[in-house]
Amino acid sequence: MAKFTTVEVWVVVDEQGDYECAADFDAAAERFDENVGGNGGRRVVKLTVKVPLPTPIELTGEVEADPEPAELKVAWPTNAGGVL
Repeated sequence: MAKFTTVEVWVVVDEQGDYECAADFDAAAERFDENVGGNGGRRVVKLTVKVPLPTPIELTGEVEADPEPAELKVAWPTNAGGVL
């Protein structure tokens, strides 16, 4: 069975879709100010992801305009023909 770790990622996104991310809010906001800047609206999203080690996986998702806490579930095939 795969081992997992929990990862938190903070993403700051502006009205043009430009973004920066980091492991905590302050670092994400600082990186955004340094690399993107601007005075427009910003959205901050905190992602908490339980990640299997060491096999990499890519996820795609969409955040609603007025999000509420939710659970993201992902399934992918195993080498044994099952689904995790």
